[in-house]
Amino acid sequence: MAPLNLYGNGDLIVAQPSITSTFDAARGIYVIETTAPVQIKGASQILGVDGRPLVPASEQNNKPQIITSIVYVKSFSPDNSIIRAGTVQLNKISQYLVDLPDIATATLLVSPQDLANIDGGGLDTWVNSIERIRDIEGYHGLDGMEIYDRPETARGTTYEKAWADQIKAAFAQAQSSGKEVTTGLFMPTKQLVHGCEIVSGDVTVDTNLYSMRKEIGKQGDEFITRSGPLKALWQWSATERPDLSLFVSSVVFTDGDGFWGEKDYSRLSSRPVALQIAPAP
Repeated sequence: MAPLNLYGNGDLIVAQPSITSTFDAARGIYVIETTAPVQIKGASQILGVDGRPLVPASEQNNKPQIITSIVYVKSFSPDNSIIRAGTVQLNKISQYLVDLPDIATATLLVSPQDLANIDGGGLDTWVNSIERIRDIEGYHGLDGMEIYDRPETARGTTYEKAWADQIKAAFAQAQSSGKEVTTGLFMPTKQLVHGCEIVSGDVTVDTNLYSMRKEIGKQGDEFITRSGPLKALWQWSATERPDLSLFVSSVVFTDGDGFWGEKDYSRLSSRPVALQIAPAP
């Protein structure tokens, strides 16, 4: 019997080889198909297509090819210190969200401090930074999202892909409930940090940290834009280099230049963000 593991707070699906999971944007649901019976374990809540909870069970068995469910995502209530930077179109902020409709939008919420000052841990490697963001609790009403980079249970799932799965689930939840869903904090994608596409470098997201660095700095801590003994003027992003999984994109906040930094080597800044996802009209 192949297991379908829902772990953490039920936000993330880890599919086994016999299971496929696709997002049906038109209906706002995840459709999960299997070639064998499965078990669903450890989810905090799963909603059926009718919006009613399935057994929020320690164990639930299903026949092949009939599972359709929405993963429940915890929604937060940030206080007024969180910076509301503006609206973003979800299908433009990650390569893994391009299948969402154009009407899927969210407000970009920016933490008023860099991670170095949120927990006092200073600059850090990308690997340590995503772990520290994950460990944030109750920061202006927000926790860190439970996201991992290429965990043992899903070596092919990058941090950004795992995050995108949760954003799709949050959008589906907003659609089904008709209410806004506010995510926890996460490492922003390259598009949210810099506004640029990975390959072309074209700016496709106007609401991004770099272009709004002065406005954000007026409401919270200013971004470091001057060179110094440390690399504090560089900001990590969640976007992995397509051809080298050990590297991710980062941006220097003096002139917007970018480079691919090794995940477990350089110590840079990072500014956690969240999304307040609105139900589509």
